[in-house]
Order: sequence, then C-alpha cells, then structure tokens
Amino acid sequence: MYSRTYAAETGGSPSAATDVSTELTALRADIVGLAESVKRLAGEVPDLAREGLETSIRRNPMQATLIAGGIGFLFSLILSR
Repeated sequence: MYSRTYAAETGGSPSAATDVSTELTALRADIVGLAESVKRLAGEVPDLAREGLETSIRRNPMQATLIAGGIGFLFSLILSR
C-alpha cells in the first residue's frame, strides 16, 4: 500500500517504489549486522585491556602496588573533604 501511494505521489512507477522498499529492508539488515559487530567488539576490548593490565602487574608488582596505594590515598583525601 505504501509503495503504491509513494509511486502515485512522485509520479514514478510502482516498481521504483518497490525498489526503494527493498533497499530500505537491505539497509535495515546491514544496520542490525553492524550493531551486532560493534556489540561483539565492545565485549572483547575489556578482556584485552584486562590481560594487558595483568601482564604489567606481573612484570612490575612493586610499581603496581605503589600506584594503587597512591590512587587510594588520593581518593581518601578527596572523599574526606
């Protein structure tokens, strides 16, 4: 029904309106696929960051401890005011 109305309003043929409808359907499918890819990649990034952080802590445990203590000290100063 929409394609016939669109064709009548634009002076085009019903097949042109059907082509537009087909293209919109394909575009929607592409957007859904893109959203799924982004969701999958967003789940992988924290895992990679965590692995990198764990590796850094294992290589330099004393530095990691001092940094964590410094951050904790700063937070305690901020929260105590």
